[in-house]
Amino acid sequence: MIDVSMRTETFTLNASSEVLVQRPWSTESNSVVLCLPGDSPSGWSSKTWVSLGERFLSAGIAVASLKYPRLTVEGVDLCPLNQSADAWENLWRLLNELGFSSKRFVVASSFGAAVLLERPEFFEKIETVCLKSPAVDLLPAYLGDFRYEEMRRWAQSGDKSPAGEAFTALLKAKGYESAVSLDAPTFVLHGTSDEIVPFSQAELFCAIAPNSQLIPIHDADHRLSAEADWEMVVSEITRLILKSENKSPSTYKE
Repeated sequence: MIDVSMRTETFTLNASSEVLVQRPWSTESNSVVLCLPGDSPSGWSSKTWVSLGERFLSAGIAVASLKYPRLTVEGVDLCPLNQSADAWENLWRLLNELGFSSKRFVVASSFGAAVLLERPEFFEKIETVCLKSPAVDLLPAYLGDFRYEEMRRWAQSGDKSPAGEAFTALLKAKGYESAVSLDAPTFVLHGTSDEIVPFSQAELFCAIAPNSQLIPIHDADHRLSAEADWEMVVSEITRLILKSENKSPSTYKE
């Protein structure tokens, strides 16, 4: 645990989405790391995001973490991509209101990468991007949660039902199309044994994104179950962001 003195505020965006803004008392820096977690219910309270937040805050950089709207479909809890992208857009407006006019960095995991890619109009304002196991194509993941018959029904219902609307948003997702215009330095950390988001998605993404670098995590699964894999990813993301902010990793103290 890192000892960090900070001020914390929670803001409601749209539907059930919120943003947690944490600012270190020790600095008035306008730089901020925007965190887009995966779509698990733990969100910003998971071990990974708490640890990353502490490291950035102790280095004098603010952190803004997004909590997505949630929808229960056929007994499955999910985050609609279209509503989550709307929340992401509202977060940018909030940052302007809060006075974060300087550097903005993005760290996104799994589903969070899909949210990032839905709003390419913000790319030019981002200094550096770090993606952990980016789910550029979410449709294969849905096949793991829902039956073929259900997905067929949603596709045919269009936007007439909440499930149909969420599914249609996936069909229209910008994903790889947006990757072409992501010019910010982008680092993709992905486990080669990821059982949820295939490693091939990271390879394809990095073949398309013009300023990207693929960092394979050999034999790592999606959740980075091995402690050494988890520490490597968290430390590398911290190092890359601090380097972009012209800070040394020794800026933060364990």
